[in-house]
Amino acid sequence: MGEILAKEELIQYRDKIREADLLLIRSGTYQWKQQKPLEFASRGPALHSEAARYLIEEFPSLRAIGVDWLSIASPSFMPDGIYTHQYLLGRFHDHHLFIIEDLNLKDLDAKRLLRVFAFPLLVEGIDSAPATVVAEVTT
Repeated sequence: MGEILAKEELIQYRDKIREADLLLIRSGTYQWKQQKPLEFASRGPALHSEAARYLIEEFPSLRAIGVDWLSIASPSFMPDGIYTHQYLLGRFHDHHLFIIEDLNLKDLDAKRLLRVFAFPLLVEGIDSAPATVVAEVTT
């Protein structure tokens, strides 16, 4: 808990990310949601703003990022988390990524994954919304 995902950790996966339109990050902290919910909410992992900037600048075909922790930015790493959101949501450039947070990726086998669908509940006047996310996998 309380770790930050840096740009350097993403670089080793650049060839795979370059092929993708969705980046799913499984941290393994999802188990904390049930076992230690306060820690899950307040000390979860985060994506560093430089990692967010790297994703935006280097991967133009990337359209969304999904994580298995509560928020792409943890309260443990503010104000950097504000920049992470701003980079991903297009404040400093024309490209933006949709952010899908708090996913249960525990049993998802990447080798069997075909497609992912996200159905947000669109509410006028808010900048975020709950979403139903469904993965299509091979048998």
